[in-house]
Amino acid sequence: MSRNTINDALEASIRGEEFTAEGGTAKLFFAADFAGFEGHFEGAPVVPGVCLIQAFALLCRRKTGRALYVANLKQAKFLRPVLPETTVDFEFKLTPEQNGRFSCKGSAGNTEGKIAKVSMELEYA
Repeated sequence: MSRNTINDALEASIRGEEFTAEGGTAKLFFAADFAGFEGHFEGAPVVPGVCLIQAFALLCRRKTGRALYVANLKQAKFLRPVLPETTVDFEFKLTPEQNGRFSCKGSAGNTEGKIAKVSMELEYA
């Protein structure tokens, strides 16, 4: 599965977003036909952790309007699986760094609790 396929699927999953000077929030709905479920895991699909990381990177790109990619994944904790037909709330803070990179710290969750927590550096593509 290509990164572009997942990015397109993540874009299609966005159900709302709001950006502030410091970061933003977004809701993504992972429908049963979400491309990331393919092969992960057959018979018991869950959103791969890498898709959640890509979702944060996508939201940072949408906030800045610039092509950014993950340069350094400092921390990623996945606390609960994301199953098909689930809405996930993303919240992130994006801070410019002196080295030309951006620091992104975020969390994802829903009414059932926290799902993931990430800290990463992004840079221009």
